[in-house]
Amino acid sequence: MSGDTRTDGIELHFCRDCGISIPIPDIESGIANPALPGCAYGEKNCVNRSDAPAPAPAAPTRAGAPSAGPVAADSSARETGMRLVAAVALLYVVGVTTFILVRDVNRAPTEVVLPTDLAMVRDIRELERKVDAADQQAREALGQLKDNDSLQASTLTSLRERLKELSDSLQRESEAASQRDGELRQGLVALTEEALGLKKPMNAILEELKNGARPGPGSNGPSGKGADNPKKGDPEPKKPVAMADDPAARAKAAGFIKQLTDSSASDQTRYNAAVQLGDVNHPAAVAPLVAALQKDPYHLVRRAAAYSLGLLGKHSVTAIPVLIDGVAKQDEYVGYMCARALGEISKATLGRTQEFGYDPTMNKKQRREIQQKWNDWWQKNKGLIQPSSSR
Repeated sequence: MSGDTRTDGIELHFCRDCGISIPIPDIESGIANPALPGCAYGEKNCVNRSDAPAPAPAAPTRAGAPSAGPVAADSSARETGMRLVAAVALLYVVGVTTFILVRDVNRAPTEVVLPTDLAMVRDIRELERKVDAADQQAREALGQLKDNDSLQASTLTSLRERLKELSDSLQRESEAASQRDGELRQGLVALTEEALGLKKPMNAILEELKNGARPGPGSNGPSGKGADNPKKGDPEPKKPVAMADDPAARAKAAGFIKQLTDSSASDQTRYNAAVQLGDVNHPAAVAPLVAALQKDPYHLVRRAAAYSLGLLGKHSVTAIPVLIDGVAKQDEYVGYMCARALGEISKATLGRTQEFGYDPTMNKKQRREIQQKWNDWWQKNKGLIQPSSSR
């Protein structure tokens, strides 16, 4: 039998041999020891010993007789006290047990945890551990990023500076390329005019460009430094004199017209014929030159035709609508020659050169605007301009 019992924090001690309750004061005073084998009060004092002599019955005493002795009285008092203590302890145990039972009855029922719920709890805890680990890694990575902030800012600054340098360099290159393109376009215009009967060398053309004058086809051309920008004292440019009644001139013009209208002739032959018809300056050349301007497949022949129509001056009045149409509908340099021819015809008929600032580098919209200006000019002045044959 166990010597010790705990009931909700209260220690109760019982004798291992006889089972009686042992008061705490007996244990504290050393009278009883629950840890001893057998009776906690010792073999001599155990009340349940089989060999212990039965207590002698108390002898009747007479009045005035002496008592049975102090030992017997003390043993009887002790036994009575022990039984009283045991009864009190028993009542205490019963009370505590009743209290515990009542408390458990009133307590909420214990929640039953199923194995599935336990597994879910384990999974949740494992997931929480993984989340914590990921959060820690993210914090470490964020710390590294913060440490690299200064390096990244420095790198971005260097990249911005480099991009600015590249942008400035690209802008400078673009401006230089634009300037070179303008120079090349001017050179192309000059070369085109030279190919259409230019009498001046290339060095003279470049010198005129440098001085700001528009290059022209020389002393026999429709325009040039001497024709468009005459200086005081300069001789008037020489133009071919019409020789309508000269049989040699008629024959010469007829030969070039035949070459120009011959579809089997080479491009070079037709081109040369168109240029020479401008020099012959015969009215019969107007119609074939207009046809060549409208239909010839070779662009240089069309340019030469427009150039020669300008040289014919008053004879080309009937070609003005075709030339105005060619300003926008022909290619850029043929359109340029059409505008030049219109300027020469206006000078020959009205005494002043009319220009609207045509440039071969213009886009189609700008060229159409120039064409509309020529149309307005023609509607305004066609009553004043008559072909040379009717004057």
